[in-house]
Amino acid sequence: LTDLKDKYTNNFEWYSGAGPIVEIKDYLEELTLEKSDLEKVECLCFDGGNEIYHILKPDWDGEDSLFDVLSVEGFQNLKNLKAVDYISMCDPEVLEPFKQAGIEIED
Repeated sequence: LTDLKDKYTNNFEWYSGAGPIVEIKDYLEELTLEKSDLEKVECLCFDGGNEIYHILKPDWDGEDSLFDVLSVEGFQNLKNLKAVDYISMCDPEVLEPFKQAGIEIED
């Protein structure tokens, strides 16, 4: 990811209306997480200020719904998930399955 970031974000044409950098998006979509990777996750943070969004689209200002989370389906694979920090990126009701599973939501 660091190599892709160095290669593509340095040449990114800011404020051209372009979407996410295709090569970085493709890399992340094809990334395989092993069970051992998922077991390390204890907390999730929903925040538009997280670095990953600006790696994908360096000029993203957070004023649109480009990266909004519409579903948390699959979180059940995060066996050690204990808490979720909610700042932004989704409607509060999207997080309801976490609450039903006994996972703490921190505002």
